[in-house]
Amino acid sequence: MKPRILVLPLAAALIIAAVVWKQSQTYPPPDPRLTRYALRPAPSFEATETTETESSGFFRLERYLGRQALLLVFFDGEAGAEASQTLQHLRSHADQIRKRGIMVVAVSSALPQQNEKLEFPDSFRFVTDLPPIWSAHRRWNSFDEANEKPIENVFFINRAGHVTVEDGLPVPLDNSASEIDRVLGIEGH
Repeated sequence: MKPRILVLPLAAALIIAAVVWKQSQTYPPPDPRLTRYALRPAPSFEATETTETESSGFFRLERYLGRQALLLVFFDGEAGAEASQTLQHLRSHADQIRKRGIMVVAVSSALPQQNEKLEFPDSFRFVTDLPPIWSAHRRWNSFDEANEKPIENVFFINRAGHVTVEDGLPVPLDNSASEIDRVLGIEGH
């Protein structure tokens, strides 16, 4: 019976020690980019996609929201995916991205026939947002209205289907490789 009596004082001592230790720890200030913007549900869009059967299909972003993390990459369709430094960087880390359960969705004005010729890993989906409407680009704050042309941007959508938003529009990541690596938690070159 005596060992049972000692359990309560020992448990109390452990809890007090844990509280004192936790309160004595110093933590770095939170990243201002994470607290500056609100997280909101990602705006959905529909676009034309090249499917595995080499025929055009339809891509619906809402189908993936809340199921897996996504990296949405808007790139210059005229220059092509091979000219996008962001897509090339992501291609070089394709195994790490796949292990983390992240899907890359690349959006441009490139036609599905052009996209089906690309050699990218299976975790990359290429979709077409056709001009002159550019509905996905506009909805995702990736269109320069003054010059009437798309803007290259990168957005991270978490597994819950949320993206950082300011004034009702999604906030893009810095397109630098180090920022993308930091957000995705992958090792840089």
